[in-house]
Amino acid sequence: MTIIITNVSRHEECTLVSLNTEKHTLEVIIRESTSYLAPVTVVNRNASSRAWNRHVSAGKDFNSVAEAIANYKTPAIKEMIALAAETV
Repeated sequence: MTIIITNVSRHEECTLVSLNTEKHTLEVIIRESTSYLAPVTVVNRNASSRAWNRHVSAGKDFNSVAEAIANYKTPAIKEMIALAAETV
């Protein structure tokens, strides 16, 4: 499996990392300041994702990268989240 980082956008308080594999498209937002939102948000943009199908730009919020990785069953998604965290 090949993971491609398609975008890294750094902003004042967060970094957005977009990643692709053959089957998955993922966006991981990692925030430096956690005063108003969860530190990590993962948006899985595959065809079966309910959020993607309904065109809602929301993902799952987590308190840490480790919690985000533990939440997913698919090894590819876990690896993508870990790679996004290393990129920041």
